[in-house]
Parts: sequence; C-alpha cells; structure tokens
Amino acid sequence: MTRRGSLAFYMTAVIVGSFFMSATYHVFALATGAPLDHPFRDYFFAYFLTVMLSMLPLLLMAFVLRRLAIAFRWSVPWPWMLCGAALFLALVQALGRLGVALQSDRLVVEWWRMGLTFLLAGPMLAILQPFWLPLPAGTATAFLLYRVHRAFDAKEGTLP
Repeated sequence: MTRRGSLAFYMTAVIVGSFFMSATYHVFALATGAPLDHPFRDYFFAYFLTVMLSMLPLLLMAFVLRRLAIAFRWSVPWPWMLCGAALFLALVQALGRLGVALQSDRLVVEWWRMGLTFLLAGPMLAILQPFWLPLPAGTATAFLLYRVHRAFDAKEGTLP
C-alpha cells in the first residue's frame, strides 16, 4: 500500500486538506466580522472538527484526482489544481445535498441513516456557507497532492 506512497498521499489529503478547509472558513468568518473572542483557539478547534467531518469528500477527491492524473499523464501542477478545485467543490455540494435529502423528521431513525448523516455532516454544514469557499482549499490541497504524487513517482535512483 505504501509502495507508491498511497498512505502518504491520502494522509496528506486529509490532514492538509482539512487545514486549508478550516483556514478558508476561518478567514471568511474573520473577514465578514464574525465575533471571535479567541481566534487561534477557535481555529484549532475548527481544524479538529474539520479533520473528522471532511474526511469523506477529501478522500474521494484525492482518489479521483489521482486516477485522473494517472490516466491523463499530468506532469505539471496546474491541471491538478484546476481539477482539484472543481472536484472538491462538486463533491462538497453533492454530498451536502445528499445529506440534506437523507435527513428525517421521524423520532426513530434507522442505523444506516445515522451513520450516513455523520459521514455527510461536514458537507451538510459547508453548503450553508457561500458555495465558492471549498475552491481555495481544493486548489491548495491538489497542489500538495501533486507534490506528494511526484515525490513517490520518481524512478529508482533519481531525485524528484
């Protein structure tokens, strides 16, 4: 699994992608005048929640992005960045709308619906904000995923 850097690739997607996602939302909140008493503490708390709640769209983006990059033989970062931004935006919007559609008003909720709602909680919260906010996070994450992919794609005995 780690021969081609899969573990490093997907861990980068979750850890760095969550960092950029929470940074984007935090800067937007600061720019719009949201009352924050402790901005650094609030950011790290948001980052902790973002790691848990945005794992599904980040892993899906990383998987699809790597498959597209291998299929089209992208060797420069700009296709990764453009496709990563668009893909992450589309996944967040689609998964968020799916989560809203699966919500139930009934008192008794099935176990599968509860699990799916937990997996889709991050995108469901993200669609309540302006739709363009996942774009910078997807772009920055895709650039670093490109760097990780290139680092593990090097031939034996050569530097990336």
